[in-house]
Amino acid sequence: PMPYWQNYGDLDLGDKHYEAMKRYLRYLASKDSCFILKQGLGDWYDYGPGRAGFSKNTPMPLVSTAHYYQWMCYMHEMAKHLGKQQDANWYHLRADSIRHAFNREFYDAQKKTYATGSQCALSLALYLKLVPEDDYQAVLQHLVKDIHAHGNRLTTGDVGNRYLFTVLIQNDLRELLYTMLNHDDVPGYGYQIKKGHNTLT
Repeated sequence: PMPYWQNYGDLDLGDKHYEAMKRYLRYLASKDSCFILKQGLGDWYDYGPGRAGFSKNTPMPLVSTAHYYQWMCYMHEMAKHLGKQQDANWYHLRADSIRHAFNREFYDAQKKTYATGSQCALSLALYLKLVPEDDYQAVLQHLVKDIHAHGNRLTTGDVGNRYLFTVLIQNDLRELLYTMLNHDDVPGYGYQIKKGHNTLT
């Protein structure tokens, strides 16, 4: 099933930019490998040991493929809105194939976790409803367990932050999110504020 999207943004802009977006997704389709996309930056600047920059905690193809799926879902809705049913059908089938490939490649059904079990990997799968419905709560508990294991600190980067924060809010874990953000040591926004930075370092 297609995921439930809360906000599509301004669908009317799609008429102006639809062909460019369509060409971009066709390009990505020409680059995927059995519906897994292996290009991108991953969870850029995630927090952990080693050199900053490219994703350390989460496999780059997991992040790219999750977004590949998301974009196909967006374009499915856009095509329906614009009355382009043949395109809508293609995006729907493509999204479904990507979802199956994503779970085949990254999901451990026995352990109820994705890839490395990172906060980014779990949050992306939960937010995009890529998780098998019956396993949603188990995967969510793995996310919470990982957060506690890191001292109630985030390990996500610039990409994963959005999904981590949103998943916690959607699942009534606002107090946990507040605890994760309400400090001024590393890692976190509070540390940057304490150092006098008024934009992301």
